[in-house]
Amino acid sequence: MKEFWTREDWELFPTLRGPHKADAVVVGGGLTGMTAALWLCRAGLKVVMLEAETLACGATARCGGMLSLTNRLMMENLENQRGSGAAGAYLRAQMTSFGAIRSLAEETADAFDWQDADTGILAPSARTHLEEEAHTLRRAGAAAEVTPSGPSPFPCAGVLTLKNMATLHPIKYFQHLTRSAVGLGLRIFEHSRVTALETNMAQTHQGIVTAPYIVIATGYPIINVPGWYFLRLWQRRRSLLPLGTKPAFEGMYVDASGRFGLRKWQDGVLLQLDGGMVGQPMGEDVSAVYRHQYAPYLDGARVTEIYEGVETFSA
Repeated sequence: MKEFWTREDWELFPTLRGPHKADAVVVGGGLTGMTAALWLCRAGLKVVMLEAETLACGATARCGGMLSLTNRLMMENLENQRGSGAAGAYLRAQMTSFGAIRSLAEETADAFDWQDADTGILAPSARTHLEEEAHTLRRAGAAAEVTPSGPSPFPCAGVLTLKNMATLHPIKYFQHLTRSAVGLGLRIFEHSRVTALETNMAQTHQGIVTAPYIVIATGYPIINVPGWYFLRLWQRRRSLLPLGTKPAFEGMYVDASGRFGLRKWQDGVLLQLDGGMVGQPMGEDVSAVYRHQYAPYLDGARVTEIYEGVETFSA
């Protein structure tokens, strides 16, 4: 699959060979794995990262670079299903994570193209659920408000706005994480697919790492038992479309049900589209969906490239 975000001055890392020891092993070299590795290194642990292919080659290279506490209507449902305590704990964890990323942005001069931006969650019909969602968000401490459609790029019945979110360049951010973690002693091995895991051991085709802690940060679980993780997760297709049209909006916008995400990028916009569940037949192809549903509201901008990937969600 093609990568959208370009990688400059990319360091190559060796393949794991022979036995190694560490305090922690991180399996998976994307944004999630590198973030975990950095914080483990900052805690003083000796960390080894194992990546099956090359760093940041998966969803990281084709994500939208949009940072938001939520990218769809979900908090009300979470509160109804799990209670206000669970919803509040989830949102506070999201807010803590966002604050940690903002702090990392302040550590570097170029700030990996960090831009403060509000998130607008668009509801296609009645605004009732937006009000309930906003109430749940505010109760947990988030700055959320509901307004009429206003400057929304697409028709909608209302907008739930999350204040003070952000956009960034994912690979520049990833490179900052990598430099920081390597500077603290992280050892990275590429082309080192984990083939077996035990309580304190990760094995590849050519090597073994023993460590008391193992963090799995892959796009999909590499083991099925004892947790039967494959039954708890599902994957959806994601397509990233760079468009040359001049943005007529501020901030970023997402659909209430997760069908799209839209943000400013350089002199144009980035549109991220949901392509449905992996394993299920597709309807119209991405180009047709864009032409019929989105192009009329984006100056009819033509699509020249489509960057396709997969995103994993918990069930």
